[in-house]
Amino acid sequence: MAPSKSKRSPKSSKRSPKTSKSSKTSKRSPKTKVSSHTGFCLKCRKQVKVTGCKLVTASNGRLMLRGKCVKCGTTVCAIVKNNTKKC
Repeated sequence: MAPSKSKRSPKSSKRSPKTSKSSKTSKRSPKTKVSSHTGFCLKCRKQVKVTGCKLVTASNGRLMLRGKCVKCGTTVCAIVKNNTKKC
């Protein structure tokens, strides 16, 4: 049998050397602090305060904050952490 010529030569890497993330400045804006009594209203398309809020468990077992939007009265839901206290 003749030797097969299936050996490939290694590809030369044209990538630039990686720089550490700590040396680059972040272009992201800092996260705004959101209190536990706010949620995103889909009708107003804004982060709004929630009135009459209740902690409820969703069908998938996650904890949610449910209440009414202050501006338009639409039901607003927000997923919260499991260690959230009553509102």
